[in-house]
Amino acid sequence: MLLILGFAACTEEGALHQQEQGYLSLGSVMVDVTTENDYMTRTLTSDPQAPSASDFLVELIDSYGTVIKQGKPQDFTSPLLLFVTTYTIRASYGDAESLISNKPYYYGETTVTVKANETTFAAPISASLQSAMVSADVSALSTHFTTNPKVYLSTSSTKVELRSGSWLYLKPEHNYIMTLEGTNQAGIAVNPTLKSWNPVKKTAYTITATPDLPILTLPNQQAGAWAKRLYITPATATNALGNAITLPKGLVYEVIPASSSDWSAALTSSTDVNGLQVIKGLNSNTRYKIRARVGLITSEQQTITTEQEVQLSDSKMDEWITENSHSLKSGFLASKKTYYAYKPTSGIWATTNAKTFDRGGTYTCNAYPSVVYETNDNGKAAAISTIGWTDGATNTNTICYDRSAGRLFTGSYTYNTYTYGTPCESRPSAISFDCKYDSYNNDMFKVWAIVEFRNDTSVIELAKKELVSGSLNSYTNLKLSLEDVFTDFYLHATHITIVFSSTQQCNDNNDTESSNIKNSGVLYYTDNRWKGSTLYIDNISLIYE
Repeated sequence: MLLILGFAACTEEGALHQQEQGYLSLGSVMVDVTTENDYMTRTLTSDPQAPSASDFLVELIDSYGTVIKQGKPQDFTSPLLLFVTTYTIRASYGDAESLISNKPYYYGETTVTVKANETTFAAPISASLQSAMVSADVSALSTHFTTNPKVYLSTSSTKVELRSGSWLYLKPEHNYIMTLEGTNQAGIAVNPTLKSWNPVKKTAYTITATPDLPILTLPNQQAGAWAKRLYITPATATNALGNAITLPKGLVYEVIPASSSDWSAALTSSTDVNGLQVIKGLNSNTRYKIRARVGLITSEQQTITTEQEVQLSDSKMDEWITENSHSLKSGFLASKKTYYAYKPTSGIWATTNAKTFDRGGTYTCNAYPSVVYETNDNGKAAAISTIGWTDGATNTNTICYDRSAGRLFTGSYTYNTYTYGTPCESRPSAISFDCKYDSYNNDMFKVWAIVEFRNDTSVIELAKKELVSGSLNSYTNLKLSLEDVFTDFYLHATHITIVFSSTQQCNDNNDTESSNIKNSGVLYYTDNRWKGSTLYIDNISLIYE
């Protein structure tokens, strides 16, 4: 479309009096308002904010670059008396240097040579759009935001809001970024990039932002289902073309009972100290439905069943049997005493009595069980003592060649052979127990726990934690937390090992006592036996939180 405004074309006969001068009559300004179109946008055939021809600034410039006259087209209605030379006539509208503007920039020019003693008529000036144009339609996104999102155009130094239904004009051949800013239905502030490009002049870009919604896929979640919590195996996201994309901001995981359909009452995930998404507060041995959600977008549901809350047999230490008894051989100082070795009835608990008392049936000097029981206000408790003994030595109360930590642990024991662990397919978050400790010579006791996955070919340690403490004059509840030491939250457990040791001066994994226990004064002679510190254990409990 061309808008034309003509200048006056009349002349005054006989007005040429000076040699080497002539008259110049300017032609019309023709405004080309047509536009090209970005291939990804809808068609726009003309600039809706194109100026009228009368809005242009016209400049007459001589061959030296000097502006002889400027003004609106209507200021050039009379022929101009000029020296004979070549002139440039420019017509412009708007700001040529503005990177982002609410007004377009138009420009055109023509040249003309004034002849002596004549009236020269300039050709029409054709002015066309020198800007790129851009608008955006984000109406399709409104349901995914709490309020209507805003669109911005930015350069390295400028940022301007592009309002709905309007156009902005861009200086071409610069880099621009169009971004969207708003708060999505998940309450997360987001600012995705809609377009980044170097626009071309006389081109209209109409960016239609459609909800390129992610498709969320949630993997099977059973591996992360503990008794009262669920560690999430992360979802993945793809676009409509099936290409992997980054998970959107504000994504949460939700859980409801399998029998429910009320997602408004769902428990939601949070990030734990390990950076994992976890949902707590579940019930054990219960089926649940899980989904991933961001705003109104949800994944397909998965189902899981939480683990049972398993407790260890005879964890209150109330059931004991006599494991063995004997009187020591005559001639030994301790021969006047008859000793009894006790063990819990459950079969999952083992003691080191086969070492300090029986030694596989061979009596030892000063033999005494390292684990017995004591009676307390709640029934019975395990009494675990550090014991001194001597194999094959002459009886004397001053000789104690061997010193051993008393231990109560899950597993089994024969002389010099520990077999740790008992089956347990639930993953506890902590182990609780009541204890008191009669410490001799500032000794300290040691407790440790190990959760493992075992199969026919391998043993994988999932978590290990130990606790060391000194004298406790009365029964005190202690807790050994495990959740902060798990190395794999998604591998099912098969076994658990819990060890209570009367002294920290011992090795964890074999029968060899450390040099400390052999050489330090951790024993004293009393009641015809060498004895050290005693650890009392009661009310052992696996905690599921």
